[in-house]
Amino acid sequence: SGVREGVRRLGAIAAALLLAIGGLGAWYTQFRDPVYATAIGEQHTLNLPHGSTVILNADSRVKVRYSDANRTIDLEEGQALFKVAKNPARPFIVRSGEASVRAVGTQFNIDLKPRTTVVTVVEGKVALSRQAQTTYLSAGEQISVEPANARIAKVVRPADPTAATAWTQRRLVFDHR
Repeated sequence: SGVREGVRRLGAIAAALLLAIGGLGAWYTQFRDPVYATAIGEQHTLNLPHGSTVILNADSRVKVRYSDANRTIDLEEGQALFKVAKNPARPFIVRSGEASVRAVGTQFNIDLKPRTTVVTVVEGKVALSRQAQTTYLSAGEQISVEPANARIAKVVRPADPTAATAWTQRRLVFDHR
């Protein structure tokens, strides 16, 4: 009877440990790389722990990944406006489609479309990289990045940051249409 009781206790302890380890693993996976998404017609503002803000447009999804070396956001779907807190020791990088955008302290909009990614700088500067190419953009500039078989558009064009971010005020802007 004493041996049987000891075996039951060991079994209960082992089961509790397995549950704790499994729960801890699920918790770690969930919070290590959290994913934030909006539904159709919904917008959401994320206040990130390091002081930056991400405003997600409708039907958008981002994955947030932090390390000691950098702050990385993967824009997996849709459109987002990034207001970046300066931290030269930990660059802020957004990956979207074929583009990787690095900012130090700035505000920029990325619109991931089915065939292109459009980057508009609202304030400050960004470095847009793809493969071995890097293009620098300043406030009021915009560029499109095409699929892998194409290059970064050679023309950085002027842009109206207010029109590019009008969606954050739930407005549509039509110009010569």
